[in-house]
Amino acid sequence: MNTRQTGLTLIELMVTLAVAIVLLAVGMPLFTGLAGSNRATTQANELVAALKLARSEAVNRADLVTVCSSSGGACGGAGDWAGGWLVHSDINNNSSFDAGDVLRSWGALAPTSTVAITGGASVAFLATGEANGAYTFELNNSDATGSGSNAAKRCVTVTTSGQVRSARGACP
Repeated sequence: MNTRQTGLTLIELMVTLAVAIVLLAVGMPLFTGLAGSNRATTQANELVAALKLARSEAVNRADLVTVCSSSGGACGGAGDWAGGWLVHSDINNNSSFDAGDVLRSWGALAPTSTVAITGGASVAFLATGEANGAYTFELNNSDATGSGSNAAKRCVTVTTSGQVRSARGACP
């Protein structure tokens, strides 16, 4: 009678488990860095989308539309951008910010992310599509890794003509 065994021996199972643990130990930090880099890109793209929405709405409404940091549902200061941002216009024409003036809002960034803005605390687009100044946003995600020291940084710029650009790396 010839019987054939199927399955794994204890030694084979232990070797397979040891190889899997080594691969996970090496791969997890790389995956975390990749996820952080993707998060930095996503956050920069969301900011670009907000700025482009504001410019488009300013032209469509023939009115001033502003992008500002979000602080409890209202506009915050220049240092509050990591808490999210919102796009608003004076819809009811009362010359003050109301909750009903918000066209769209974005939530807070990841706890490992920061935003530094130069040019002012908020960006306003005129009815012509021009911005009320030149602005630079530097987003930084400390989880991101990659080649070079600027892998975690994204630079979003707004020109006075209203163009919005995004680039990988630190702002010049």
